[in-house]
Amino acid sequence: MDPSLPPPSVLQSTVDTFFLQAHDLSSSTLHETSFRRKFEEGTVPTHLLLAVLASAVPFSSDPYYARTRNEAAEAYAKESWTLVSAEHLTANEHSPIENPGIEVAQTVHLHVMLDYAAGRVGSALVKTGLLTRICQASRLMIEPSSSLPFEEQEEQRRVFWCVYFIDKLFSCGKSRPLPSLEDDECTLQLPADEDTFRAGEWQNMVTLDELKSWDFQDYQSPNACCIAMLMISVFGRCVRYVRCEEYQEHVPLWDANSEFSNLTSLLSRAAAYFEIVSVGRLRSDIDGLPRSEAGYIIVTHMLFHLCHCLLNHPFLARQRLKPFRSNSACSSFILGLLCTANDHARQFLDLISDACKSGAVTSQSSVFPYWIAVAGSVVSVTSHFEASIARPMKGSGSSRYLDRSLELLEQLGEVWPHAVNTTAHLRDFHEHHARRFAFSLNPTSIAEDDTDPATEQALLVMIDQELVAEPLPGTADTSGLHFSETSAWDIDLDQSYY
Repeated sequence: MDPSLPPPSVLQSTVDTFFLQAHDLSSSTLHETSFRRKFEEGTVPTHLLLAVLASAVPFSSDPYYARTRNEAAEAYAKESWTLVSAEHLTANEHSPIENPGIEVAQTVHLHVMLDYAAGRVGSALVKTGLLTRICQASRLMIEPSSSLPFEEQEEQRRVFWCVYFIDKLFSCGKSRPLPSLEDDECTLQLPADEDTFRAGEWQNMVTLDELKSWDFQDYQSPNACCIAMLMISVFGRCVRYVRCEEYQEHVPLWDANSEFSNLTSLLSRAAAYFEIVSVGRLRSDIDGLPRSEAGYIIVTHMLFHLCHCLLNHPFLARQRLKPFRSNSACSSFILGLLCTANDHARQFLDLISDACKSGAVTSQSSVFPYWIAVAGSVVSVTSHFEASIARPMKGSGSSRYLDRSLELLEQLGEVWPHAVNTTAHLRDFHEHHARRFAFSLNPTSIAEDDTDPATEQALLVMIDQELVAEPLPGTADTSGLHFSETSAWDIDLDQSYY
């Protein structure tokens, strides 16, 4: 299909579709009034307009796309990336970005989400690295000029905090093993309420640093978006801790001075915040909350449980505890972590199951398969461990939760191509590797060399956002079913630059 813009009436209806259906937490960087004004004036950069079209076409009911929906979305995305690459990205190692700005960041952000949704997880992770470089070059992490209209100030903040969110969220894969943005760089205030943003009005908000140390009460609680940013900050620290191979504890994990203990304390503080912004409140008053706030509350709680799954994952903890394996407390400590991880994995699966059934959450849903894989690997190991000791752990029912995780992945596989690959990985892990690892956790059978290389690699895959989305060896690749490959290297940038 010709990548040029559609007829004016179709263009207008597709933009309407974007703000009605495709404009959620994953793409809330565009201020609707401002965008529509620029759209009417013809001043929206073509690369951004095409990215908006590519995001909206899958949701469009316009007859113009009746038989060419996938082709149109693919063509718009490809042309958008070609334009933004030619106009703003270079092969210069020291200055890979020319004339960075908010609209360039908005375009690349939409491409990150398009790639992830199409199953090109590796490309999405690499483009996320590029996106953080654009934000840094544009100095979006500092408070915008007070001379700008309120709506433009808030739009800049929204762009940065959306990038901050996905920088932490998309940092669990081989292409991006760690987040790029440091919390102490982020000096601008947190996003305003959704209604305030849409109205283009001013709202005084705290910074991330202030929020971390704020002992607020119920009557002065921050909005759900702020709590989400706090939680994603903790998630970023958990990812850095569990994935940074060079980082080694000098004390056992159970020591009060360990990073593990510090992170556990942070999660306890987050749990206290959730007493104010709670899923319980959401369930009792879902009609009284904006959809965006409901989404933030649910996603934030999911991240809370996911942090616990990663931090307490017995495989990751065992790697950290290798220098202390001679300590008699080691094996019982790891089993305690398995129990904690299993409890949070079950809560996570309950929550995501309810959210999918109710349709309360659509944003970030393309990353759900990875989250389910992490939780599923925990309940898989637990179910095999229960079988090895011939008695259930606290709460039991792990096999049932494994079935639930597979059912959820199969449902998501009808929407997200990479979820099919993730389902195959979880099944393979449970059938061929989890039992072997679970057996090694039994205090009566722990050996020096407790996991074979194949089992260790399978465990690594289950916690890697990119690897678990790739096809299982010997199976068909399901990525790219919706869009053909748009290489992240079209601009000839080396990955190490970002």
